[in-house]
Amino acid sequence: MLSVFKHKIPMLLISYLGALKAWVYAPILAIWEPSVWSVRVPVLLAGAVTLFLFWMLLERTVSRRAALAGTALLAFDTTFLLTTCFDWGPVALQHLLAVSAALLLVRFHTTGSRRMLGAAFFLLGLALWDKALFGWTLTDSPSGPRQCSRARSVGRSRRAI
Repeated sequence: MLSVFKHKIPMLLISYLGALKAWVYAPILAIWEPSVWSVRVPVLLAGAVTLFLFWMLLERTVSRRAALAGTALLAFDTTFLLTTCFDWGPVALQHLLAVSAALLLVRFHTTGSRRMLGAAFFLLGLALWDKALFGWTLTDSPSGPRQCSRARSVGRSRRAI
């Protein structure tokens, strides 16, 4: 708990779960009476924005065709749908922050803008503070492309034999 001008501000809800979701929901619940809709609609919107950003990420890094296929697969993925709709975990903010950060990192790579780099790492930091388990996603993300390139080079060497 952080105390600022005699106001207590929650920092952690439990030892591994930050208060980011509570901070996001505080203004929502102040203007929208708490109900199933006031809890579900914001995470569904976060899921929709995540899908749109995922489309942009794939379109910029691979192709429009890959963006269509990848976004369709993600949109119909049962795990993504259920965890976003019911926000088990909670993971809807994690998905949104991770995909947003990846898109900003791609923009940094193409433009060299330090603002994009700073914003990306700010979002990654928010995701890590929101839930410490995001560390798994953060540490495993660089290994995917490495494994794919390793598999591709092994395939080339076998064809050469």
